[in-house]
Amino acid sequence: MKPGVMQDSHLQRAGYQVLQAATGAEALRIVTELRPELVLLDVKLPDINGLEVCRQIKSERSSADIMVLQVSASAGGPADRVQAWRSVQTPT
Repeated sequence: MKPGVMQDSHLQRAGYQVLQAATGAEALRIVTELRPELVLLDVKLPDINGLEVCRQIKSERSSADIMVLQVSASAGGPADRVQAWRSVQTPT
């Protein structure tokens, strides 16, 4: 099963429209163009670190209010959790 398929099928059955991005750059393009209500973001992406993608989403006034849920298949330590927390903080 390819990554994201299980989440997609659950969300689609619940009535949500699901869009997939294979890279961080593609995710940022989708966020800019379509302004989704939620971004389910893998921390490990092939081009841009997911934490950086989140930081970019949250740094733009037009997308700062979009909810971002970061996920990872690898267990992260306390330092990883702090970095993830910092990436979702909206600038004041």
